[in-house]
Amino acid sequence: MHTPTTWRLKTKPASLEQEVRARYIKAMLDDGFIGTGWPLNSSPRDLDDCLNLLAEKYPRKDATAVRFVRDTAIGDLVWIADTARGCFHLCRICSEYYYLKTAEPYGGEAAHRFDVDWLARDLSPEHVPGGVKNALRIGTTYCRIHCHATCRYSERLAGLEVESATSNDFLELLDDQALEDLVGLYLQMELKGALIPSTCKSDTAAYEYVVKSWDGKRSAIAQVKSGKQPITNSLASDDRERYLFAVSGIYPVELHGAIKIEKCSLIDFADSFKDLLPKTVTCWMSTAVSKVVT
Repeated sequence: MHTPTTWRLKTKPASLEQEVRARYIKAMLDDGFIGTGWPLNSSPRDLDDCLNLLAEKYPRKDATAVRFVRDTAIGDLVWIADTARGCFHLCRICSEYYYLKTAEPYGGEAAHRFDVDWLARDLSPEHVPGGVKNALRIGTTYCRIHCHATCRYSERLAGLEVESATSNDFLELLDDQALEDLVGLYLQMELKGALIPSTCKSDTAAYEYVVKSWDGKRSAIAQVKSGKQPITNSLASDDRERYLFAVSGIYPVELHGAIKIEKCSLIDFADSFKDLLPKTVTCWMSTAVSKVVT
């Protein structure tokens, strides 16, 4: 049986006005196809001809189109980031690749196409696994999703039989914000203190926040990484207590006194204090094992 590859496609062509973008997305949803740009000067005869034409017209910029045209297969799953409306859709590829440049204003931006079956539509961000949202950091229009838990969740959503979920899937399914919330609550309990809201700033990129104990004697900073991101040694010179957590399990060889939070500790904490956790965390605790949101 074909094991599907899971992909992420952005659908916000910069060349289109907002109204035309909306029509572009609506056409894909209504007519059952997905498409991307890089239009050609003439319609290709077949896949090989298409790849040659792409290489000729876009010698330095054809990587995304080639990935879409050559590497996508029937049965693959594709998450659509509908950035115009702030939601997501999931589909399954059900045809071979074809080229169709229509007279519609979005025609050139949807010339490379596959027919699809829509499996889930209009999912709000909190119902989309972290692996999909993490893939949005990659600037390219079309990319493969490598997060195992996200792929497994997508396959469940497609009605496929998959291997049993593990407790680690729960942590992998969390996006950046939900994971930081979970670690922040854990540290407040661990240090018997409070998280300082003003320290959760984008300009403190080396760490996520500061937690202080109620008696004021302890001050800790936390570095939290979701997806495949590694922990770095950027906090090594800080003299405060340092707590580190990476879903990837990738840490520096030398921690310089920092405390690594174990996955089992976070999972046990979540199991013990479910009523304390935000919905963005608890919804994935059950979803990882059994349920999917449609």
